[in-house]
Amino acid sequence: MILLGPSASKLDTIVSLLQQQFKISNEGDLCDYLGIQMKQRSDGTLELMQPHLIQSILHDLKLAENHPKSTPVPSLTSRILTQDSEGVDFDGHFDYCSVIRKLNYLEKSTRPEIAYAIHQCTRFCTAPKKSHGEAVKQISRYLLGTFDKGLILSPTKASCKCWADASHTGEWARMNADIDATTAKSRSGYVILYAGCPLIWASKLQTEIALSSTEAEYIALSQSL
Repeated sequence: MILLGPSASKLDTIVSLLQQQFKISNEGDLCDYLGIQMKQRSDGTLELMQPHLIQSILHDLKLAENHPKSTPVPSLTSRILTQDSEGVDFDGHFDYCSVIRKLNYLEKSTRPEIAYAIHQCTRFCTAPKKSHGEAVKQISRYLLGTFDKGLILSPTKASCKCWADASHTGEWARMNADIDATTAKSRSGYVILYAGCPLIWASKLQTEIALSSTEAEYIALSQSL
């Protein structure tokens, strides 16, 4: 089991009580769990990183061997991904679905800032185009430049907060509207924090078409609850 507490002395007390009832051993400080590295920093905060998973993603895309340039952003704000029905098919030079699965696990564990970029690429797993493969590589080049970064947990007073926002038809593309109804949908983004630490976050399209920015905001808030 994993024990977390405000001080080492309190944890030792719990372990002593458990040892009176069960045959258990203390394996020391938690430093790695399900591929997530956990580092206690000098200021008392906890840093969570997944460098091995990032390395695996870069290897799948052959970026680690080719030494490409990194990029400061995981996606281009000037380019919105669509079905790209008339675009060139993805040539399959890497396993698109496998890389997406790894990126999803990375995002949900320690890298919330890439949620939007990954969700965009995930939408097209069934029939990816060349443009979608390039978007996956954009994310990977961003990870290449932020290899040693992760999620920093800095607990504060016990409280539960939810931050929600919406982009009203932010992905509208007139040229694809007649074949792709999702282009008219708005996007919800939210994060739920406990004691100042993010626990749950998401960036996803709304399930219905909002007719105003106010309606989109209400939908985003209801999705986060």
